[in-house]
Amino acid sequence: MPCVSHCYDQQEPIFDPSSSSSYSNVSCSSAQCSQNIKIGSTCFYRVRYGDGSITEGFVAKERLTLSSADALDCFLFGCGHYNNGLFGRTARLLGLGWASESLVSQTVQKYGSFFSFCLPTLSGSTGFLSFGSNGGNPNSIKFTNLGQNVHHPSYYYIDIVDIREGSQNLNGYSTVYIPKITFLFCLAFTGNSDDNQIAIHGNYQQQKYQVVYDVAGGRP
Repeated sequence: MPCVSHCYDQQEPIFDPSSSSSYSNVSCSSAQCSQNIKIGSTCFYRVRYGDGSITEGFVAKERLTLSSADALDCFLFGCGHYNNGLFGRTARLLGLGWASESLVSQTVQKYGSFFSFCLPTLSGSTGFLSFGSNGGNPNSIKFTNLGQNVHHPSYYYIDIVDIREGSQNLNGYSTVYIPKITFLFCLAFTGNSDDNQIAIHGNYQQQKYQVVYDVAGGRP
């Protein structure tokens, strides 16, 4: 959440901590500062994302209101004083990963690490983000197992078991030649230049689908 200076060119008003009676900075002596930088008596954070975007600022607590019936006291977040990157006019970033600072982890007692979303298309349709199972039946949802990586423990991973082209499974082939003709792919993807790079299942493939994460059960 950007505030004070060096913010993105956002549409919403910039957050002013001095106007909030429930805002407080996290001190260096707090256990919540153990993974961050300590400058003076205040806990400082610095995060760099995969696309090179960065945010720096103070680790803070605030009352987070999700709806008229849902509010979270002492919500831990980053109050950014220097932000630079490719987020356009976005005002805030919401963490939904496995990290202890994510909204999913901080609301585990209330929502049970269960959330779902539907991304809208660029044409202007409406999407949603929902926390908790909302009384639904998880048995009616098709899940796959979630994996983890010790080098990036906050990310969600899924294993690609096989790829099929027509009726032919490509698992086991070290090299696959695709002729220069037109194909219709169910899932468009591109290879990384380095095997150590992370491959991300993009939001274009997820548009107009309800994607459910049962984090506690280790399955999306």
